[in-house]
Amino acid sequence: MIFKLSLILLYFNFALSRADISPNDALSYLEKYGYTSESQPKLRNGPSSLSDQKSVLKDTLSRFQLIHGLKVTGVLDAATEKKMKSPRCSLPDFRGDGKVAFFKASTKWSKKDLTYRVLKENQELRSQTRSIIAEAFKYWSQVSGLKFTEVSRNTKADLSIDFGSRNHGDNYPFDGPGGVLAHAFFPEHGEIHFDEDETFTDKKKDGTDLKIIAIHEFGHALGLEHSLVQGAVMNPYYQGYDENFKLGKDDIDGIQFLYGKPTIIQAPTAKTTTKTTTKPTTKSATRPTTTKTTLKPISTTKMTTKAQTNNKFNDYLPCHIQKQAIFLGPDFSTVYASLEDNYGLFKFDQKERIWKRDRMDNVYPRLPEDARGGVIDDKGIIWFFYDFKVYAYNRRQMLPGYPKIVTDFLYPRHPYAAAFKNKKFYVYKNWLSYEFDVEKLKVTNIHRSGTIFRGIPLHIDAAFRYNDIYYFFSDSNYYKFDEKTGKVIDGYPKETAKDWILCKK
Repeated sequence: MIFKLSLILLYFNFALSRADISPNDALSYLEKYGYTSESQPKLRNGPSSLSDQKSVLKDTLSRFQLIHGLKVTGVLDAATEKKMKSPRCSLPDFRGDGKVAFFKASTKWSKKDLTYRVLKENQELRSQTRSIIAEAFKYWSQVSGLKFTEVSRNTKADLSIDFGSRNHGDNYPFDGPGGVLAHAFFPEHGEIHFDEDETFTDKKKDGTDLKIIAIHEFGHALGLEHSLVQGAVMNPYYQGYDENFKLGKDDIDGIQFLYGKPTIIQAPTAKTTTKTTTKPTTKSATRPTTTKTTLKPISTTKMTTKAQTNNKFNDYLPCHIQKQAIFLGPDFSTVYASLEDNYGLFKFDQKERIWKRDRMDNVYPRLPEDARGGVIDDKGIIWFFYDFKVYAYNRRQMLPGYPKIVTDFLYPRHPYAAAFKNKKFYVYKNWLSYEFDVEKLKVTNIHRSGTIFRGIPLHIDAAFRYNDIYYFFSDSNYYKFDEKTGKVIDGYPKETAKDWILCKK
């Protein structure tokens, strides 16, 4: 039962020793943090050939380097060794199902006013412990809608902070000095434990800074997973004491996604954190010929005069309905929307200004009803993404050899949306955009959502492009992004239900 509560954080003083890392050590490390798949031969167990050994190591090292902003060489170079030797959280970068563990908001508390208690103070820091814990919580409350109140140790609280050693009562024993520093559980379990055998310090370069560890721990206990951004406190690698420490923008975006912004904006301000990515060029790609009609939001006043029939989704659709995908048809002008909860496929009749029910097979034969994407590239090929499959169409005709299966370990299963910009495809899921090569079926880079299309939200439900305007749908709102200006158009986001669904409230 404890396992189902999701023990999430184990910090290690040093992931590997300071000695040179052998290929076997490197693979053990990469397996531990989820970079190898079950289908790959095991280096230590003697794969069939030396070629297999080199291939496995190169592939897994490349994934690791790509994820952590290192130069992708596929070689165990000095920079990669240094990263592997750095203290880090033991939560894998990939889970057992191959899903990226970065950025996803796991679960959250059902309330914003939380109580906490300190069951035991650290032996080294004594009375300083409580003030350090309070300061760590303050970093999260200052930038979100959360409020934390300390109660006595004998009072029931939402969050319990304790210091213990070895077997301390939760089936996850600590291992003494120099190993595991702390661990915590996702909401709404609320336990955070620190290893009493470690040397925790306060505002010192030497030792392990309790405040920094606590901030990271509390982030997990509040529902945050890891950040790809270097310098973010939720990055899996412990970065030591910094007298000028502030939460990174990515940390703030994450906590505000879960709990909203504070009523009154308070210090500290976010420091800018960056990761190495390839900046896309601004050169416009050649586009297929399209009908230059204006895509207008649907007018409610026009709709109210229409006859009520059950083939129009706005006549009976609930306002909260989400789109699985929204895309253009083979004529590059008719808009289609695939809806969740088995509501099916609808097309927008520009002449009547109304949505009408349709079937996917009438539009794109053999395409699954819940496929995502509908991205038109600069050659006029239309691309869809479903599970681990990629579909490509020339108008209504699927290209020979498709669908193709993506085997790249970095590729997200069931992506939410996709976009095409500057001759590159971007597939969206869980706050990340995956730069994807549709010819090689490989992920070539990973970006935080909002990096390529600046101003769009972290979470994207659906996206499509009409002429030079991109439409991004997120929760109950939609955004219009002007490719020419590289910005979200003024006045957006707007309500999807009002402009697109015409649902009855």
